[in-house]
Amino acid sequence: MDLAEYDLKTEKSKLLWQDTAPAVPHVKHPLLVVKGDKDARVKKDQSDRMVEGLRTKKVPVHYLVLENEGHGFTRTESTLKAYAMTDRFLDHYLLGDDTVTVE
Repeated sequence: MDLAEYDLKTEKSKLLWQDTAPAVPHVKHPLLVVKGDKDARVKKDQSDRMVEGLRTKKVPVHYLVLENEGHGFTRTESTLKAYAMTDRFLDHYLLGDDTVTVE
């Protein structure tokens, strides 16, 4: 990008759209959020705000933060935790199995 064409207001506006919090009013169904604590693309505070906003709205949201992981998961232990929670989430919400907890 040519610095002469750089417009701070436009770029700031683009960054605001990348925030997840404005999506909160539109979410009506249960959500599973899985992220790494070292994610450089989606900062933890963005995910925290999304989760907090959904909990305030009483939308079922489950939040798994994986230690020492970034935007993708590289450790087998983390991948297995994410898969296990996803499995329980789908069993509970998609298949309607109330005996399954998603924690």
